[in-house]
Amino acid sequence: MHESRDSRKAGYEVSDMRPAIIVLFVSAIFMLMVGGVIGALFVLRGFDRSRTPEMPPSALASEVGQVPEEPHLQQDPVAEKEKILAEAAARLNSYGLVSDNPEMKRAHIPIERAMELVASGQVPYRQTPTPAKKADAGTTPRP
Repeated sequence: MHESRDSRKAGYEVSDMRPAIIVLFVSAIFMLMVGGVIGALFVLRGFDRSRTPEMPPSALASEVGQVPEEPHLQQDPVAEKEKILAEAAARLNSYGLVSDNPEMKRAHIPIERAMELVASGQVPYRQTPTPAKKADAGTTPRP
């Protein structure tokens, strides 16, 4: 802004800013924004055109909708813990076979029933073989 004689005399600017300068500044900012958007679109279209249809899709893109391998993250840890504890309690308090293999003749019984059998002495125990006596290593037998 230029100083006028009236402004010098009053000690401050007495005239307003010219509206042409404000309009010019706002229009320059607007043109810069429009130019930036057009430049960004030009660059993005260039990247889009550089991608040919013959290119195989990304390995990451093919996995959409597929469940990843174990271990999975828990979606609801509290519910999953309750489910695991319920399954364990059902197995510990029921009768059943240990394995689906018919050659394996082992079954599981409820804990309460097992404690009753152990307390009454009705549980058959495996006979532990007694080891044969070994000769001393430092002596040799005489005929």
